[in-house]
Amino acid sequence: MYRITAAALLTLFLAVPAYAQNSPGIQPSAPEAKPAAKKEMQRDEHNACFRDARRFCADAIGDDMKVLACLQDHRKRISKGCDKLLQEHGQ
Repeated sequence: MYRITAAALLTLFLAVPAYAQNSPGIQPSAPEAKPAAKKEMQRDEHNACFRDARRFCADAIGDDMKVLACLQDHRKRISKGCDKLLQEHGQ
């Protein structure tokens, strides 16, 4: 169950930049990663917040928006990697 939520959270993080890239007037800042590199990046992003979500947001698991809000509420306590990931995705 935890892995499903973390995967869904990762999907949410990846959906926002994908939408922005397809919006008129917004140019992507970097070229698209190759499929193998992109898959590795997704795994790294998943791992960045997995433990924090399980530790601080166990009661919110199953609702991706609640997990995201919970991670934001615990911003000062989450790992540096997860905090960096949230910042990179505008959260």
